[in-house]
Amino acid sequence: MKKYLKILTAMVISSSTLIGVSLINKITSMHAISKNLLGREETKEFEWRFGTIKYRKKGHGNPILLVHSPDVASSSEEWFKITDILAESHTVYSIDLPDVDYLRNRL
Repeated sequence: MKKYLKILTAMVISSSTLIGVSLINKITSMHAISKNLLGREETKEFEWRFGTIKYRKKGHGNPILLVHSPDVASSSEEWFKITDILAESHTVYSIDLPDVDYLRNRL
């Protein structure tokens, strides 16, 4: 009987944790959308031998390339606050790197 109680307790704790994480993700997403942090601009794609590179191009002038950190959770959205400022006098390219694990397996 104790074995089943332990299993039931573990299932309840696991389910509660998953629900909690899901709620945190939903709140974070709603907050980001309310501040217009998601889906700001349409991305273009460049097919490379190691995967697809998504990028955004904005402005005219001497080119500037913005590359996000190699962290798995990173993206070109890290640059959204300065892209408009730089685009006033430069052509700004902000890229999303291909999946890091995919590259490690291919190299």
